[in-house]
Amino acid sequence: MCDSETPLSDTLRFLSRWPGHKEVIETEVRALEAKLKDAVAERSYAEDIAREAERALSDSMTLYLLAIEVKDAEIARLREENERLNDIQHEIDNWCKAYPIEVFPEPDFDKVRELLGPGLLSGVSASCMRHITEGIRGIIDNTPPEGR
Repeated sequence: MCDSETPLSDTLRFLSRWPGHKEVIETEVRALEAKLKDAVAERSYAEDIAREAERALSDSMTLYLLAIEVKDAEIARLREENERLNDIQHEIDNWCKAYPIEVFPEPDFDKVRELLGPGLLSGVSASCMRHITEGIRGIIDNTPPEGR
């Protein structure tokens, strides 16, 4: 029952001396029940919000971790591409050094034109340029040297 030490039991004892105390107590009990019902509903709502926030946080963390994986994969891909391009640049640079002027001096083009004729010199020049551009294309496309 009620402990005489609690304020509620003191209040009930006081009210029991009044005429119509039952109605006052019932009104107070209904008010307390309504407050309790509201408190339970608020707690339930707060728990729902907390669960939703937890799901949202979990989804956010999943997206964050996925973004890190994608970023790391893209960084690795870009590093590989950078290494490949550096290799291509190095190979083209080496190819450019294959015919140094000290070993292969420039010919006297007037004399070559006189000996070959202008049409044949142009054909030889075009053939040499095709060889160079096809070689560079082969380096870029990663074609083995023997296939260039």
